[in-house]
Amino acid sequence: MSSPPISPIPKGSDHAPSVTVLVVPRERFSHARQSLESIYDNTDYPFDLIYVDGNSPPRVASYLRKASREKGFRLLRFDRFLSPNAARNVGLAEVRTDYVVCLDNDDEPEPGWLGHLVRCAEETGAWAVAPIYFEGKRGDGIVHMACGTARITEQDGVRTFKSNHTHAHRHIDEFESELTRTETELFEFHCVLLRMDAVRPLLPLDEGLLSNHEHEDLSLLIREAGGSIYMEPAARVTYAFGPLDSYDVRYAKLRWSDAWTRRSTRRFAEKWHLKEGWGADSIAWCNEHREDLLRAARTPSKALRSLAGRVARTILGTRLYTKLRQSL
Repeated sequence: MSSPPISPIPKGSDHAPSVTVLVVPRERFSHARQSLESIYDNTDYPFDLIYVDGNSPPRVASYLRKASREKGFRLLRFDRFLSPNAARNVGLAEVRTDYVVCLDNDDEPEPGWLGHLVRCAEETGAWAVAPIYFEGKRGDGIVHMACGTARITEQDGVRTFKSNHTHAHRHIDEFESELTRTETELFEFHCVLLRMDAVRPLLPLDEGLLSNHEHEDLSLLIREAGGSIYMEPAARVTYAFGPLDSYDVRYAKLRWSDAWTRRSTRRFAEKWHLKEGWGADSIAWCNEHREDLLRAARTPSKALRSLAGRVARTILGTRLYTKLRQSL
């Protein structure tokens, strides 16, 4: 898998549109350094950066303070955990550029990503542009989403909503040749470029959506207002995930808590007048995601398991230790 050629400046333009990259917490802080460095390493299109730090642990906060001085970005620190939409609203209020890219703090973009997003917006007039979202480890090629659907349907006066991720969990090699720039119904807040003059009337983002449905809500609002959303396959961003560290657990428990999830689902259903009881699947997914994160956090690291094995071998002796392992 290789990235498409970089061509950052829109053709025929005598003005390079200005862009702010807005980074907010998603569910962890332990990937913050790797994510931030990947932004600067892989972006050749000029940008401002606003970083909203919602109560990261001391070592991450210290790194961000130092990085903000060295790289010259604006750091907005809060000594409390923020929901993603609350963090985005803080940053969006400070944006003065033509475009803003909302980016989570566990994302790693690929070279040329920002120029490709801007080019797509300039050439299509899109209000929002999404990249191909990858998941896991950068370079593995596992797609999180490449286009998506988000629709409200009504039958006999009963409204329901359903969204879907196209190509979810498939390897890019299976369908890359089929991909073209295309209009889509859905983006995700992992990464999305927004045209500020178009979306400003839709702001602030709904802070009643604490843990889920934030991206679906704004996707619906944009399309309801007559705007379009595009997917640009030349732009690629990986949503990186893995085991949480101890401080991540505190935020993840809140971010994906059953209370926040139920409040978010109820708010989305009321706002879009959905049928009574809608959202059970969404609540179940969020709770399962939380448990998956916490289960991974409870799993001992490879280094710790190796150390435990050496200690046990020393205490029991190699023969007894090997016999015990074979019996398990």
